[in-house]
Amino acid sequence: MTLVTHDLLRTRTLYVSDLDGTLLDPSSRVSAESAVMLNEAIAAGALFTVATARTPATVVPLLAEVNIRIPAVVMTGASLFDLKDRSFSRLQFISPGVVENMLDIYRRHSTSTFIYTFAGKSLEVFHIGPLNELEHGFIAQRAHTGLKHFNIPPSGESPLPRNLDNTLLLYSVQPWENARKVYDEIRSQQLPVSPLCYHDNFGPDWGQLEMFASTANKAKAVEAVASRVRADRIVAFGDNINDIPLFEIADEGVAMGNAVEELKALASFVIEANTCPAVAAHILHHTK
Repeated sequence: MTLVTHDLLRTRTLYVSDLDGTLLDPSSRVSAESAVMLNEAIAAGALFTVATARTPATVVPLLAEVNIRIPAVVMTGASLFDLKDRSFSRLQFISPGVVENMLDIYRRHSTSTFIYTFAGKSLEVFHIGPLNELEHGFIAQRAHTGLKHFNIPPSGESPLPRNLDNTLLLYSVQPWENARKVYDEIRSQQLPVSPLCYHDNFGPDWGQLEMFASTANKAKAVEAVASRVRADRIVAFGDNINDIPLFEIADEGVAMGNAVEELKALASFVIEANTCPAVAAHILHHTK
């Protein structure tokens, strides 16, 4: 008679967390307490990564104290990124010609946007339209990371590459009314992209507008990571509407206490707000 050990019977669970409003505290940092607990869980065998709208330029410094060993999902699933060797994989480019069509719509509604393209090892960022105050701050915080290069003059209007076929993302932080008009027109034209328009850190008068390839979303990217690490169960943590696709494919969706009601309605249960190290505590508790 062959005995099967308890370890062999254990389910391989992939824990995946959003960053802003979820793993990050209200100061937009991974607290020291969270880092200690996550590292303890990872050392004990937990499979942990993040899925975020952020690019590697901010993900890398934010997670510098966490020993993540598997790829992170960045840019809402437009790419995976290895935090150890700083490499991109599973890149999802917007279909050829679609970027130019969208830029016409942005210009028609006097709405500026950043254009993220991939240049082999790093991101090259361009921009159309004048830079607003929030965009100036956005660039200043990220210009010296070495993980992306801003090709943006003081006027804000970049000379664009002749070929935009390697575009991963259009990102805007604009007055809500402008952002919503662009979003609605792109949706009405049924362009082959995945659009997102939502309020976030900047208050109700501002909107964040994101355009990805139709094949790019957190859910598909997390499923790809789960396949790579041979996980047979996914537990996801989130706080906003762009986490809904992830909750829909997760075996267990865990909403933060500060999450939007739409996400809480889909959650398996709700934990404390991101003012506490709630994500790390949950993972460590279930790893022991």
